[in-house]
Formats: sequence, C-alpha cells, structure tokens
Amino acid sequence: MKLKNLKKRAFTLVEVMIAIGVLSVSLTALIGLLSAISTKVAEVRAASKAISIVADLEVILKSKAFDQVYTWVRNPRQDYVIYFWDEYANDDEVDDPSLVCVSSEDKGRRVGEPPNSEELKRTEGNIYRVILKLNEDALVGCHTELASPDAEYNGGPLPSSADMYGEAFLPITVDVLVDPVNDIIIGSGDEEQNNQRRIHSDLTIKMR
Repeated sequence: MKLKNLKKRAFTLVEVMIAIGVLSVSLTALIGLLSAISTKVAEVRAASKAISIVADLEVILKSKAFDQVYTWVRNPRQDYVIYFWDEYANDDEVDDPSLVCVSSEDKGRRVGEPPNSEELKRTEGNIYRVILKLNEDALVGCHTELASPDAEYNGGPLPSSADMYGEAFLPITVDVLVDPVNDIIIGSGDEEQNNQRRIHSDLTIKMR
C-alpha cells in the first residue's frame, strides 16, 4: 500500500494580513486599557494623598490661635497658601527610604513658600499647594460684626479684628492642588491653572 504524499499548506498573504490586522486592533485596545488603568491608579493615589494632607492641615489649624487663622482668611479676596511635600527622613542614609510630610508652616520653613533648591533634593514626588479661603456661603445670614449685631453677613471681608467678629466659628474652604516639582506655582495661581491641578476640595471649621 502506497502512502500518499501529504502537501503542507502555508498561510496565504491574505490570511497573514488579516492576522496582523486583528493583532494590531487587539494591541491598540490593550494599550488603551492599560493607559486608562494607570490614569485611574494615579487619580486614586492623588485622592488618597489629598485626604492625608487635609488631615495634616487640620492639625496645623488646631495648633494655631483663632486670631491668626482669622487674619489668614478674613478677606475672601485674598487666599492663604500652605505648601506640603514629602521629604526623606534621613536623606544621608541610603538604606532608609522613609518619608515624612512637611509643610511651609513647620518651624524653620518659609511661610507660604514652596521648598527651595536644597529641600527639593530631599523631596520625593509632587508638591501640594493648599489654598485656604473664607467660605462666604456658610456665613450668609450670620451676625459677624459685634459693632452691628443686627446686620447679617452678606459677603465681603470680615471685621479687621477677630475681637469684633460675632461668631464662634470660622468656615474655611480648602482646595488641594498638585504641582510637579519642575513647575511649582508660587501663591494662589490663576483659575485656569488651578482647575487643571485641583485634586480635592473640602470645608473645614476653625473654632474659637
């Protein structure tokens, strides 16, 4: 009995082109998915860091006298800015990767200013700019001036002195913005920049 010669069939050019097309579409979809996942992970990390910074801010506000915080925000047209960033706890120790969060309000730092060139060498990650502003909406209808106890607040600056302020609380809007180390904005920045870099907004209360 004779065995028939089996012919080996190769892929045609059309089949190869179809396979390449399917592979290209699959890879494009996969790359897009990975990009979306990376973006989402970055957003979650930023949100988590922002919440941590707000907690640190609460500690700072509790440590400050009411009069001092009052001067920061009494004029809703003038923002108060605090910078936060992570530094290596022991930058001389190569084997110690621990990070600590510091702020421009810490002792020995420059109030209202981002880290300088020397501090940036010890910094890891982005710089977080926190803008504090009087929340006018929360005071509408309140009696904020002892000199005019019957007058209700309807917006604008508060009395020049906290002693003349009629309420026991101070509502403050908190905006957390992220700045890359190579493009740190000094001060409040403009609204367009802030809208692009804002990662969290909150409301906090400073009590007397």
